[in-house]
Amino acid sequence: ESRFHALMGVSYALDGNRAAAQRWMARATDLASNEAEKKHFSQKLDRLMSLVEE
Repeated sequence: ESRFHALMGVSYALDGNRAAAQRWMARATDLASNEAEKKHFSQKLDRLMSLVEE
């Protein structure tokens, strides 16, 4: 389930919807099954946000 939320976050980020991307990636992080996965999603969110213009 966490991967689905992460994918939605990526999709919204690519569409330029920063707020929605952040919400979906935050949910993916919350649903992550372990600390490594949480760190992965958190880092992915940081990378995505650096690519999406405000």
